[in-house]
Amino acid sequence: MAFTPEQETKLIAAVQAKANRKTCPGCGTSSWSLGPETVLLQATEPGVPIPLGRGYPCIALICRLCGNTQLYNVYYLGVGEIVGLGSPKGAT
Repeated sequence: MAFTPEQETKLIAAVQAKANRKTCPGCGTSSWSLGPETVLLQATEPGVPIPLGRGYPCIALICRLCGNTQLYNVYYLGVGEIVGLGSPKGAT
């Protein structure tokens, strides 16, 4: 489900408060858009099938010129509650 306008405003504010990158490392522009949904970044050992439902929930910032995508973990960003995922153990 896509983020609501209220969620978008809060998510953008959270990124601006914690991340200092203003320009895209790929093309040098500073035109970003927020991905419309939470992204699940999955990790596994080489050769091991990816377990469904396990991973790192992130929000994506996407460069509007070159498509470079930066992922921000919702828990370390402090926005787990905003995206409906609550608070995990261990994230600070």
